[in-house]
Amino acid sequence: MRSKCFVLLVLLLSFLWSGGALAVEESNLVKLEDLALQNSAELNYLKQEYRLLLDDYQLWEQRYVKDLQINISSNYDIFTKNESPGSTQIDVSKQLSEKSRINYNQSLLEEDEVDLLGRGVFTYQYQITDNFNQETDNDLQAINQQITIMRKRAEIENKIKSVKKELVDNYYNYLTLKQELRNQQVLLTENERTKERVKNLIRQGERAEVDLLEINIALLENKLAVEDIQVKLLQTKDELKMLTGLDELPEIKALNEMLTWNLSKDKYVKYIINSQISLEIMEKKIKLQNLVYQGVKSANRPEVNLQAKIAVDDERKFPADYGLYFNVNYNFDNYQNSKRENKEESILLTIKNLQDEKQKILDDIWQMTDKQYQNLDSKAKRIDLLDNILLSSAREVEIARMRYEQGIISLADYLQKQSSYYRKKINYNATIIEYNKEVINMMIEADLNWEDKDV
Repeated sequence: MRSKCFVLLVLLLSFLWSGGALAVEESNLVKLEDLALQNSAELNYLKQEYRLLLDDYQLWEQRYVKDLQINISSNYDIFTKNESPGSTQIDVSKQLSEKSRINYNQSLLEEDEVDLLGRGVFTYQYQITDNFNQETDNDLQAINQQITIMRKRAEIENKIKSVKKELVDNYYNYLTLKQELRNQQVLLTENERTKERVKNLIRQGERAEVDLLEINIALLENKLAVEDIQVKLLQTKDELKMLTGLDELPEIKALNEMLTWNLSKDKYVKYIINSQISLEIMEKKIKLQNLVYQGVKSANRPEVNLQAKIAVDDERKFPADYGLYFNVNYNFDNYQNSKRENKEESILLTIKNLQDEKQKILDDIWQMTDKQYQNLDSKAKRIDLLDNILLSSAREVEIARMRYEQGIISLADYLQKQSSYYRKKINYNATIIEYNKEVINMMIEADLNWEDKDV
């Protein structure tokens, strides 16, 4: 993949070790992406098709180097009184370029079962004027083959992006579940401690048995939540194994770091445009139609050929004959000229439509980029807001705990505050992961690699 661009992705430092944590996530994700690409049978098949198309095109480009035609024809009279019942013609021809060709024709006379060398003719032909029809046909063949190759390359690029995005979806889904499991396990530990405090309060006669029932119900809900997340983690892990072809995954740690995106919108659009093979294909189509237009417009020009000929007769005289000839062709056909003018207008309209399609692709890129940047900005603001809410909620939980122990509120009120805090924490962590996932997907879309981040 091409990586000609620059992007800064750094951690929002909240702990001294956070840079190392990002390096672990980066290393894990890059390795898993590479394995997923290697393991994709469809991607490997597309690459094989692409190589075959390239080989075919290279052979076509070398057609004048390797194009050598040899034709042998024989004529025999079955019933004849002639002394020579038949003859054989050998014709060797080679196209030297789009404008020049060389030919040698040799006849073999057959008499009394002895082959005799007959008349041989060497001919060289060069077209003085531009053969717009021939040149246009050659250029059209070249561009059509190039477009076919580019379309296959676009299939490969799209498949690479699809595989990477699928891997990223599963990877960050796995991280989200790891965060949820961690939070549920912490909540479970907190509730077990709360249960011990409740028991002490009951023994001291400060709380009723109903509080013990409530905390047991909360603990049961915690354990069921933990088991449910563990099942989902196993399923997601199996998906990652299937994508990468690994029997065992490397250790994937749940992280809380937030990637920052400092690439300007204009630069990002530039990288997106450079990575869009569809725009390259559109440029080729426009060039193709311009060539067709020039060919049609020039179709009524005169054609002038130069031909040189040298002959050797059957008596081995050299040269037995020679000559230099000019050939001029011009077509006066008003009907064909009128048709040509109509075709010119049709081609110009096709070019205009292609240019409009190209502009639409560019406009769509800008609109998509605007939405992506708005989405990133919205998520970043939401993360800041949730961070403040989480701090306030943590203080509320601590206050609720003290008030419960003082007998001011019920255990249900305290558990409700505690449960609300952990829901907010899960939401906060999930939002960070969604933000990071959005950043990675934008990198994939613009063909940016992790190694381009430290510019």
